[in-house]
Amino acid sequence: MANLPRLKPDPIPPLHPVPEFLAEGELKARYEDMKAVLRVPWMGVVMMSFAHYRAFYDALWQGARTLCASRDFTEACHRLRHLVEEKVNALGPPPLRKRLAQIGYAQRELQEIDESIEIFSEGNFPYLLLATLARLLLEGGELHTSHDIGIQTEPASPRTAGNLVLMEYHHADASTRLVFDDVKTALGLPFLNTDYRALARWPSYFALAWTDLRPRLQRGEYETLVAEIHEAAVSTVRSLPNYGNLRGEALRVTARSSASEGEVLSVVRLFPVVAARSRGKRRFLSCAIAIADLYVARVNQARAYSFPPPRICRLPGELAALFGREPRHARYAAEPPNTFQHARREKDASGCWHSSYVTRILRRHATFKALCTDRIF
Repeated sequence: MANLPRLKPDPIPPLHPVPEFLAEGELKARYEDMKAVLRVPWMGVVMMSFAHYRAFYDALWQGARTLCASRDFTEACHRLRHLVEEKVNALGPPPLRKRLAQIGYAQRELQEIDESIEIFSEGNFPYLLLATLARLLLEGGELHTSHDIGIQTEPASPRTAGNLVLMEYHHADASTRLVFDDVKTALGLPFLNTDYRALARWPSYFALAWTDLRPRLQRGEYETLVAEIHEAAVSTVRSLPNYGNLRGEALRVTARSSASEGEVLSVVRLFPVVAARSRGKRRFLSCAIAIADLYVARVNQARAYSFPPPRICRLPGELAALFGREPRHARYAAEPPNTFQHARREKDASGCWHSSYVTRILRRHATFKALCTDRIF
C-alpha cells in the first residue's frame, strides 16, 4: 500500500494551468463535462493545471468519471465536508456578521457572500478527492475493483448554473493586491485559488476575514486540522470503488508521455497539500459568519420570552437587528428635547437672503420675530 504523507514539493514546480476561456474543441467539451458531473460552476486550478499534460488529464478523467457520478463519491464528499466544518467550528472563529453590518453591509450582501462560500464549500471536496486520487495512483497505489455502481440519484444541483464573479489580480486596487500577496506568501504558493478571487469581490469583507485568520495560521490547532483533513482525504480515496477500471500503471504511462520524468508527479503532489489548507481557511471564513448567526438566533430566542421593562420597548431594536440593520436612534445622533433646528437668515449687500449658520435653539427662544424672519424647522 502506497504511503501518502503530506509532502509539499521544494522547489515548487512551475504551473501551466489552461484557463477555461482558452480551452477549445475537445478540451472545452471535457471541461464542461467535468463541471456537469461534479456539479460545480467553475474549473478548479488543480484540474486546469493537470490539463496542461493532456494525455494524463484525459486518462485521469476518463477513468474517474463514472466514480465521480456515483452516490459513493457524493457521500464521501459530504462526510469530508462534515469533518472539516466540525473541526473548524472547534477553533472558534470570531463572528463577522455584526462587524460587516456596522460598516454598511446589508442583509442581501451578506446572503450573497454566504451563497458564494456555499458554492466552494460544496464543490471543493470533489477536486480535493480527485487530486488525492491522482497522487495515490502515480505513487503506486490502486483503487478497489468494483462493478456494482452506486448510481447517483440526487437531483442536479442548481449551483451548476451559478455565475461566479472573480476579482483577478489586475482588477484589484492596491489594498486588495496587498491582501492577495499576503495570502500567497502565507500559503507559500505562486497563485491564488479561485475561492479567494471570488471572495475578494467584497474587498472590505475579504480583508477583514483574512486579518482575523492570518494570526491563527501559525497555531498548532490549525496545523493539526490540516493534517487531519489530509489523512481523511487519503483514507476516503482508498475506500472508494474503482467503477471506471482506472489503473495506476496506465496513468503513470500517460504521465511519462506528457512530460519529463517526475514533472507531473511533482505538480500532483502540490495540490492535495494546497487543497487541505484551503478547505480549512475557507470554512474558517464562512463559520465566522455562521457562528454570528447562531449567536443572534439564540439571543433573540431568549429575548422573545422576556417582558420588556416599563417605558422601554426593545422590539424596534430587535427587529432591526434581525434584518441586519441598526436601530434608527443608533444611526443618527440624538436631538436635544424641546428644541427647533434654527437657520438664521441674513441679507447681504445685494439684498439676497442667506443662511449664515445652523444651530438648535430652545422652544422658548423661538420668538414671533424669529418665526417671521428665520427658518425654523
